[in-house]
Amino acid sequence: MVGGGIPEKTLVASIAIYTYVEALEYQKAAYLSLVLLVLSYVVLWLAISLERRQKPCLLK
Repeated sequence: MVGGGIPEKTLVASIAIYTYVEALEYQKAAYLSLVLLVLSYVVLWLAISLERRQKPCLLK
């Protein structure tokens, strides 16, 4: 399940943002978007940090 959800059981973040915008709840949609943005930067930073630790530096 990539872009949807099971009604009354699951809620995917993209669908939640869409639902908030459709209900004119822009503050909730913006907050959830900001949380996703921060989370993506943290995951990207962790991935880059782990990759740098595993690769030997050839420029020493």
